[in-house]
Amino acid sequence: MRGDLSERWTTRVEVAEAGLAERATNEALMLQDEIAGLIGAGSSSPPLLATVDPNPLAHRAADFQKTLIVGNRLPAYFRWLLRLGPAAIVIASFFILSLAAVFLNNSELIESGLLRVGGIVLGITAVFFGLLLFAAFIFLNQKLSGAEIRSSEEVK
Repeated sequence: MRGDLSERWTTRVEVAEAGLAERATNEALMLQDEIAGLIGAGSSSPPLLATVDPNPLAHRAADFQKTLIVGNRLPAYFRWLLRLGPAAIVIASFFILSLAAVFLNNSELIESGLLRVGGIVLGITAVFFGLLLFAAFIFLNQKLSGAEIRSSEEVK
């Protein structure tokens, strides 16, 4: 699973990182232009600056901040996504062991209440952690796809 994920996402993450860096640069330049237009080029008179309303900059600054946050978190999300493969192997192994334990008990090859209960508990635990792993997979894919989309969007 790690190999497939790595092949599928490595190039996409690299392109998204470059796109987010470019987007952040463009947003910073646009924010700088809006600030310069708002306070006036070369105007440093404190009484005049006190009358300037900075609220029009809030949306642009929030977009810039969001782009920086997405760009900073992208490598960590990718690393976590790659760690899901080995965890899935462990969880699947425990689930197979639980099935084997319950099968051995139900087929009366080995008569043991402890084997049956242990198999059931192990199976339920494996299913629970498997569902958590699946939810993490969906979450991380969504975050990576969202970063990819944000990196390719045009700055408004």
